[in-house]
Amino acid sequence: MRKMFFARNNNQIANEQLEALLEAIQSKNAQAVKELFSDNAWAESGNMEKSILVLFDYFQGELVSYKSWAGPSVHATKNHGEYWKSYDCTYDFETTQDKYRHATEIINVSEALQEKKIAHIAEEIASRPEVKMVLIAGPSSSGKTTTCKRLSIQLVCNGIRPVPISLDDYFVDRELTPLDANGAYDYESLHALNLELLNRQLAQLFRGEEVELPRYDFITGKSKPSGQKMKMREGDILVVEGIHALNPELTAQIPDALKYRVYASALTTILLDEHNYIPTTDNRLLRRIIRDDKQRGCSARDTISRWQSVRNGENKWIFPYQENADAMFNTAMIYELAAIKTQVEPLLERVPENCEEYAEAYRLRKFLSYFNAIPNRQIPATSLLREFLGGSSFKY
Repeated sequence: MRKMFFARNNNQIANEQLEALLEAIQSKNAQAVKELFSDNAWAESGNMEKSILVLFDYFQGELVSYKSWAGPSVHATKNHGEYWKSYDCTYDFETTQDKYRHATEIINVSEALQEKKIAHIAEEIASRPEVKMVLIAGPSSSGKTTTCKRLSIQLVCNGIRPVPISLDDYFVDRELTPLDANGAYDYESLHALNLELLNRQLAQLFRGEEVELPRYDFITGKSKPSGQKMKMREGDILVVEGIHALNPELTAQIPDALKYRVYASALTTILLDEHNYIPTTDNRLLRRIIRDDKQRGCSARDTISRWQSVRNGENKWIFPYQENADAMFNTAMIYELAAIKTQVEPLLERVPENCEEYAEAYRLRKFLSYFNAIPNRQIPATSLLREFLGGSSFKY
């Protein structure tokens, strides 16, 4: 790595410039890099903005140490009537690049294993010509939506056109939502869905009629027409995803022989040590904190506050029906806590110390401190984690 630094006084300033450059590179701060170079350097580079991006991509991992093995050779130059010193140095850098290279391999293998399982489910569905409806259920933030989208792609690979429907779009308006024992809105209740509209549209679709799907706005708490028209053709399969998809009451009017049921859940298998395991619910809670902040206008404090109600609803409305599934799909990724750490930690830090939810936020932060963060840029655009982190190639 070869760099030229100009300083008005001594070698110490050149070294400080190098430290500043390294800090800017590691934080991916392009503006900070630009400010370290003169207008002349900008002009000579031709395209410094592109060069900065190349530098960011080249410098992988975290800096461990650096040393100079050639130089500095010092040259005096005259610039606008002033004499400057030029320090020409060659440095060796040691980074944690090997750690990230290993992380990339873990990410690639984890993603491939998930895709292999999804492909197997799609092949099994294709082998059963009587199936006209695929139902995908699972607890909150288990990744049902991305599972639905990736399974739909695999169905296409098997010559089947999927017709996807999300139960999240069938919520009733917020003020019509049933209340739980504490008087709070019970979004986990089956009756938080507009069952009349859902059943009417399912019947229309199976008759080959065209329907306009609803769209639920989680910010305003209102259901409205989406403008999206949908119609099933001969040989199509309806793919329905939502927390209640396996509840027999939801699709009681459809014969069981026409259904294929998938249960998705984030079953974490990581142990912190020989005695402490990572609760499966922590994975999902962290996912939900990120998703609620990005998509539903809820703070980490709000999400943590509602979590026990969510868990109670899962025990009542979701878990009793998981054994009805034809296939189980584990959506947990072995690398995901390292990947979501950088996004969720700042959200947890915003939880005020003087509120009831702070203890849980502190526990989650403490638990995340055991993991080294890995760059999200290594995660594929089709990854299930992109549903929560952003940057997905799927439209949600």
